[in-house]
Amino acid sequence: MTMKVSLPEEFSRFVEAQVADGHYASHDDVFRDAMRLMQQHVRAEAKQVAFLQQAYRTGIESGDHGPLDVEALIAEANATYSKTAG
Repeated sequence: MTMKVSLPEEFSRFVEAQVADGHYASHDDVFRDAMRLMQQHVRAEAKQVAFLQQAYRTGIESGDHGPLDVEALIAEANATYSKTAG
């Protein structure tokens, strides 16, 4: 499939520089790599969203466990951070 792409000047210069510096053999190679990286990013983001959705559902389904002690939660987080930071 052939596709015509219009780019802002900044991106055009970047693509040209990648080829001129020998990082890629052609403009097509730059775009193929960019699309591959974008595809990986989109897939990873979808996995993160699915994980968060499942965690949310798990939390909701676990029911109400009473009031949240925010001070105790902060103290626990600080203690955990102190162990890992020091």
